[in-house]
Amino acid sequence: MYFYISMLNPFIKFIFLCLLLAQLFASCFPLFNRERGLQPVEFIISEKSPFTKEDYFKLTIDSLNNYLYIKLKTTEALSDFQFPKDKNGNPLTGTAFNFVFSAKGKTIEGASLCRPNLNNTYFGYNKWLSNTISYSSDTLDLKEKQMIEFKIPFYAFHKLKYGQQELELHCSQAVFCSGTKFGTAVIDTARADTSTIYIRNYVPSSLLSFKVKFKINIPPIYKTKLYGYGIQLRNDSVYSPAGMDNTIWNSSYPDVYWTINFPGEDFYCSSDYQKSTDHYDSKDTFYLYHYTPNDSIAIGVWDHDNLSRDDYISFSSFSLNQFHQNKLARFAFDNVKEFRLKVDRQGFINK
Repeated sequence: MYFYISMLNPFIKFIFLCLLLAQLFASCFPLFNRERGLQPVEFIISEKSPFTKEDYFKLTIDSLNNYLYIKLKTTEALSDFQFPKDKNGNPLTGTAFNFVFSAKGKTIEGASLCRPNLNNTYFGYNKWLSNTISYSSDTLDLKEKQMIEFKIPFYAFHKLKYGQQELELHCSQAVFCSGTKFGTAVIDTARADTSTIYIRNYVPSSLLSFKVKFKINIPPIYKTKLYGYGIQLRNDSVYSPAGMDNTIWNSSYPDVYWTINFPGEDFYCSSDYQKSTDHYDSKDTFYLYHYTPNDSIAIGVWDHDNLSRDDYISFSSFSLNQFHQNKLARFAFDNVKEFRLKVDRQGFINK
């Protein structure tokens, strides 16, 4: 073995030895093989509907890095479930599930975060947090094995007190439908034309539901107001915003908006966009819920596009301790000549 390795090209030899060491390390320390290092959260079933058997679903709740991870898998046992039928006797095996979080018998209010109608969404499919902390899945065909998963940042629970709290998660559905869409002919008598549309059959029926209780430690949560007072883009030999948009109706300047990412690279919120400008002068106010007084946020500046992916203009990370309390800061980064921001720290809010 040693002789064989010694005959290899030095670079290939190095890669080969790295792979051997990685395999040895993983076998000696199995903890590092765990998926993303998730920490399991124990739960108990507190309630279920008469038609829901415990072996229909496999639920896991985990936490990591101030996130709560929820995963629900359906099992083969659901094949024995008596699905409602349509008027032709066909089983309606499709449904969507709704998940709602509550504490002490009351639905937990959401973070009420500001976000206009751009394409960014909180859970990927759901609306941004508003009145409640909840999640709705897509329509699923329960004839097949399915999996629903989503994650919630702990700052969303800022209305719960710091420390250990008992939460309840209610999973339910309200309608059954055809597992897949089917085509049906539509006749336009005025034009003597026939077209095909794809639909599902529906019937209101709430049969599958359950509730689980679990405890998690809510971290200290801080609140900071961020006031945006405008953006001036560079317009020089290094970078020019002219020509970013090609349109016969407006100038060729970009439709500018800005975003906040927190934590890390996760989208948090965004402004609305201002059309055809290199000088964004809208005034914006955002409420940032975070975990330490000096957390870092990322600020992005973008060109909105209705027909394709939004174009990058600038992006950079900043620590909140870079900004003086209630004083207007003017700073530049990347293709931004001047970004004007004021920070109002409101402190630890969930004592």
